[in-house]
Amino acid sequence: IMTVSITDYMVFQSLINFGVPCLVVDHWPIGMNLPSINPNHSDATKELVYVLASLKHKNIALMDRPDPRLNPELASGYKAGLAATGLDFQESMMFNISSGFFARAEQISKFEKFMLSDKHPTAFITYTSDIAVELIKVFNRLGMKVPYDISIVTYCSNQVEFNGMILSGISYDWSGIGSYSV
Repeated sequence: IMTVSITDYMVFQSLINFGVPCLVVDHWPIGMNLPSINPNHSDATKELVYVLASLKHKNIALMDRPDPRLNPELASGYKAGLAATGLDFQESMMFNISSGFFARAEQISKFEKFMLSDKHPTAFITYTSDIAVELIKVFNRLGMKVPYDISIVTYCSNQVEFNGMILSGISYDWSGIGSYSV
């Protein structure tokens, strides 16, 4: 059985319990010893940091899933990219968020205050295009414009368009089981 990243944890557990051989594609089954094939998220994220640094961004943020679903490859690529470009890692620039993050007024208010501070990021790497779209909405409310004031790159499985803009980032190449830059 081949399964993909959207598979529920209970499905993984059932496969283990019934002894069904399986291969997980584009996921790391957390806490389970299952064989998996993953795109190279670490190098892809490092490449995104390179691109943003070449655009003169010095404060680059990473918005990834909350623990324990945090992808260690994204975090390692992010940190490696910062180190390779001579940028300092700052814990405050690494956000562990859920898809519902932008649905809570308290979290949005806290994030908006951070973005209005002197130490806010000028670029974001997001783990999904949904988070990128929510960021654009927040920035529009704050009078910030993408890509003029803020840059956003994301991970997506196809071309995503929002308000006439096509999101940039890493797109999955399923025929080669890998990732490539867009």
